[in-house]
Amino acid sequence: MFTFIFEDIRRLYRYRKGNLLLFLIETIFTDNGFHAVFLYRVASTLKRLKVPLIPFVIAKFSQFFTGVDISPKAKIGPGFVISHGNGVVIGGYAQLGRNVTLNHQVTIGAPTPKRITEMPIIEDNVFIGAGSIIVGKVRIGRESFIGAGVIVTSDIPPNSKVVTQQKIEIKTKNVV
Repeated sequence: MFTFIFEDIRRLYRYRKGNLLLFLIETIFTDNGFHAVFLYRVASTLKRLKVPLIPFVIAKFSQFFTGVDISPKAKIGPGFVISHGNGVVIGGYAQLGRNVTLNHQVTIGAPTPKRITEMPIIEDNVFIGAGSIIVGKVRIGRESFIGAGVIVTSDIPPNSKVVTQQKIEIKTKNVV
């Protein structure tokens, strides 16, 4: 657990840089993404040790405190970063590799309640942008970039960039 937490902090520091002491103070007191990852690590460790109930109580506290819902049953590698964590949901059968970065409002989970065990596998060094939804038994290949607002329901090969092509049309109203 402590090795993974150290890797999470080290990776977060690489994003922010600057004075280490100020970084640590800011992260410990204000970063809800870090709080969610830290509490997940504690809950997940207790779950693996077969401690009853407490991992899920910690997960619920984390959801209330941070706005991030990560099941203690999810498998998440070291170097995990959640940037602007509000609204992130990670289901219990999801698997995330090393150095995965999530932005806010990302959902990683099952396509329907009847297919609860069919959850994504996210390989190493993957970035998932704000508002993206990854559902079902899909694999996101290593070194991939998933842009904002993307809905992924099929496998993505390694070293891929997936973005949406939304057309925005702006018209002016004739005001009389």
